Amino acid sequence: DLRGKVRWMLRWERQASGASGGAAGDLGWSQWGAFLERSGFEAQKTSRLLGSAPGGYSLLGGADDDADGAAHLGEVLVEAASMLGDQEAQRAQLARTLRQQSAGASERARRRRQAAEKLRAELADREREGESLRAEAESRAQEVSELEAELAAARCSLEAAPAQRRRRQLEQERELREGLGAQRCAWAADTAAAAERLAGERRE
Repeated sequence: DLRGKVRWMLRWERQASGASGGAAGDLGWSQWGAFLERSGFEAQKTSRLLGSAPGGYSLLGGADDDADGAAHLGEVLVEAASMLGDQEAQRAQLARTLRQQSAGASERARRRRQAAEKLRAELADREREGESLRAEAESRAQEVSELEAELAAARCSLEAAPAQRRRRQLEQERELREGLGAQRCAWAADTAAAAERLAGERRE
């Protein structure tokens, strides 16, 4: 990995520094050439890895620079991992928020549909009630009109009744007078006839 490559580069740098100083037991020329060849190859691989990592840095320099670079690399890797974790957490939170908002929007839409259906049903009930009330009002108006007509007829009958009763009374009185007159005439005729018979009997 990248951290192992950094440690390998630091170890070979220390060996190279010892060889340049002529110390006993230092690297020979063949080992030095192998070091250069290997270090160049590893440097290319390391630079590619560092180029793809945020905050990449150069490994060129002394051992102190490499140690600082390795420490910085560790910090960068930790920070990158933390940032990646934060991004994953943010994406998860955004996904949860999106699902919650979608569910909330669906629930609100469902409630609005239910409220609209309930309102339409209530309006239909009110309309039916209004039609029933209008029909009942028309029926009541017809009944009132009929009652008013009956009342007018009764009033006319009441107004006409005294005169009719008076006329019937007059007719009854006239009939009674005529009957009495006829009876008096009959009585007078009977009396006259009886007087004539009585007078004839006396003459005999």
